[in-house]
Amino acid sequence: MVTATAPTANLPATRKAARQSRHWVHENSLVSNAAPSFFAAACFAAGILISHFTWLLPGLLFIALVATFATAILAAARAPRVAWTATAVVYVLLGVFCAEVAPAVDPQTQLALLADNTQRTLRGEIIRLGPIRSVTATAPFSDEIREERSRQFDLHLERLGERLGNARVTLYAPAQQPFPQLACDDEIRATLALHQEERFLDPGVWDASAYLHQQGIGALGSVKPKDLAVVAAGRRRDFPCWLHSMQEAASSRLIDFPGNARNARLPAFLRIDHEDATMLAAMITGDRTWLEHRVRVGFERTGSFHLLVVSGLHLAIFSGLIFWMAKRLRLSRLCASLVTIALSFGYALFTGFGHPVQRSLWMVTLYLVGRLLWRDRSPLNAIGFAALVMLAANPASLFDSGLQMTLLSVLAIAGVAAPFVEKTFGPLLRAVRNLRETRIDPALPPRTAQFRISVRMLAQHLEPVSSKFTAWKAMPFCIGIFLRALELLAVSVTVELFMMLPMAAYFHRITLLALPVNVLIVPFLGILLPCALLMFAVLLIAPSLAFIPGAATAAILHSVTWIVTTFAGFRAADMRIPMPSGIAIVIWCALIAAAIGAMRIRRFSIALSAVALLLAAAVLTVPRPITRHAGELEITVIDVGQGDSLLVVTPDGKTLLIDAGGLVGAPPDSNFNIGEDVVSPVLWARGIQRLDAVALTHAHEDHIGGMPAVFAN
Repeated sequence: MVTATAPTANLPATRKAARQSRHWVHENSLVSNAAPSFFAAACFAAGILISHFTWLLPGLLFIALVATFATAILAAARAPRVAWTATAVVYVLLGVFCAEVAPAVDPQTQLALLADNTQRTLRGEIIRLGPIRSVTATAPFSDEIREERSRQFDLHLERLGERLGNARVTLYAPAQQPFPQLACDDEIRATLALHQEERFLDPGVWDASAYLHQQGIGALGSVKPKDLAVVAAGRRRDFPCWLHSMQEAASSRLIDFPGNARNARLPAFLRIDHEDATMLAAMITGDRTWLEHRVRVGFERTGSFHLLVVSGLHLAIFSGLIFWMAKRLRLSRLCASLVTIALSFGYALFTGFGHPVQRSLWMVTLYLVGRLLWRDRSPLNAIGFAALVMLAANPASLFDSGLQMTLLSVLAIAGVAAPFVEKTFGPLLRAVRNLRETRIDPALPPRTAQFRISVRMLAQHLEPVSSKFTAWKAMPFCIGIFLRALELLAVSVTVELFMMLPMAAYFHRITLLALPVNVLIVPFLGILLPCALLMFAVLLIAPSLAFIPGAATAAILHSVTWIVTTFAGFRAADMRIPMPSGIAIVIWCALIAAAIGAMRIRRFSIALSAVALLLAAAVLTVPRPITRHAGELEITVIDVGQGDSLLVVTPDGKTLLIDAGGLVGAPPDSNFNIGEDVVSPVLWARGIQRLDAVALTHAHEDHIGGMPAVFAN
C-alpha cells in the first residue's frame, strides 16, 4: 500500500524564503533604504524636468497629487511591494506642481520702455552698494591713459509713485574728483541714460540679460557725480541692505590691509599685497568684485577656481573649525551642534548664500542633527536632502550650472569615492589608532585586524632602536597621512571625472591638470582658511597685530598661487572642446549612474565602476561631426552686435570665418570679449573645434577685436 504525503519537510524553508523575499523587497526599495532623501530629490528633479518641456494645468496636477498621495499611503499599508512606485509618482508630480506654480521672473516691462539710451532724470532708492574701485581707461582715438574711479550700485526706481523696477548703475569719475557720499537705502535723484544688457541671438551664447533679470535687474546705466544728488538719507536699513553693507565693509578692510605699516615692512613672501587681498576678500567674504581677470584665469585654466571663492568646501572647513572649538570649550553635544549650525548659517548668509554654500549648509545641518539623534549619516541621503530643499525653494535652479556642478561634485564623493575608500584602505585609517589597545582587534574585520597587528609589531621592533614617541605616535601618524593622501587622490580623480560634462557643456574646456593642482593645494586650503579667518578676526579687533597671522596667511597663499601659476603656464593646462552631442550626454549620464550602482554590489564593484567612469570620460572627448547640411554651401551671420562676423561652411565641410566682431567703447573694467564669449561658443555649439581658414576684411575694432580669442581657442 502506497501513501501519498505532502512535502511538509520543506515548508519551513519555503516560509523562510518568502520572508527573505519580502525582506529583500523592503531593503532594496529606495523609499526604505538609507537614502530616502536622495530618492525623493531625484524624482522631484524629474518632475521639474517634465514641466520644462510641457505645461500642465496646476489644478489638475493638484488633484492628481492628492489622489496619488492617498494611493501611496494605502499601498504602504496594503501592498508594500508597490509602495515605492506610488511614492516616486508623488514626488514626480510634486516637482511638476512646484515648477508650474513657481513665480516667473519679473520682466520689468515699465523699466524696459525707458531703457532706450535717452537721458532722463529719475528718483530711486539704493538697495545695494558696491565698493569704490580704481580703473584705467584709454581715451577714444588716442593713446592717452587716464585714471578713473567707479562704483556700482543697484537702484530701485520709481516715477510719480509708480514702481518701475531695478537698475544697475555705475558711477564714474576722474581719480582727482571726490565721490559723493552714498549709503544703502539713500534716496537719490540722477540724470542717466538707461539701456538693457545686449543680448546676442546666437546658439550656445550665454544670455546675460536673462541672468540679470533673475537677479532682479531690468536695465543698466551709468552716471557722473555732477548728475547725481542725494535727496534723502536712508533711515531704515532692511536686512539684505544691512547684510551687504557688512560684507562690503569687511572686504574693504581686507583690501586696505596691504597699506598696514607693519605688513609693508615684511619680506615679500610674508607680505600681503593688493592682489593677495583681493583673493582673500573673495575667499572669506564672497566678494568677487575686486578679482582681476589675470588672477582668475590661472585658477580657471587649472580647474581650481572653486578654491579661490567661497564654496561648499569653505563652509565645511568653517563648520568643522567652529565645531572643534566648541568641543574644546567642553560644550555639550546639543550646544556644540546648535552653535555650529547657527554660526554656519550666519556665515552662509554673510557670503551671499550661493548654491555651493547652501548645499554644504544643509548637509552640515543634516549631519549634526543625525549625530544628535544617534542615526547613521548616509552621504547620499545628505546630498538628497540638500538638493530637495534647494529645488523646492527654487525649481528653476535645476537648470543653473552652479547648482548642477556643486551637486555633481558631492554626488561623486558620496556615490563613488566614499564607497571606494571604504572598500579599500578606509578601514586601515581606523586601524592605526590606539595601537596599544589589543581589545579592539577581535571586533575588526580579518584584513583590518591583520594590518593593525602588523603595524603594532612594527612599532614594537622600532621602539628599541628609536623612542616610544617615534614608534607609537610618529610612525602611525605618517601611515595615516599616507592613507589620507590616497583618500584625497581618490576623491580628486572621481570629482574630476564627474565634472567633465558640465565643464565641457558650459565652459567648453577640459582641465587636464586639474587633478595634480587640486591634490597639491586642497591640503593647503585646510590650513589657509583658518589662518585667513584668524587674520580677519584680529584685523577687526586689533588691526595693529593683524600682521602676525597675516604673515602665515601670506606664506600659505603665495605657495598656493605659485603652484597654480606654474601649472597654468603649461600649454596643456586645459583643452577647449565643442559642445557634446545629445547622444553623448545621454550615454554619459547612463555610465555615471552605472558607476554609482556598481559600487553597491559585492563582487567586481571597483573594476566595473572604474570602467564605467573611464568610458564616460572617453564619450565626451570623442570628436563629434560638425552640424551642417551636407552637400550645401552655408553662410551663417553671427550676431556680434556692432560689427560683422560670418561663418562659411562649404559643401564638403570646410569652414571659413570672416571677421570676429569686437566691442567698441567697452567700460574700462569690463571682462567681456566678443571672441571668447560670443563667436567661440557659436562655433563650439556646432561642433567646430578647428577652423580651416580665417579672413579679415579690414582692421577696425568691431571686425577684428574678437579674433585673438578665436585664434587662442
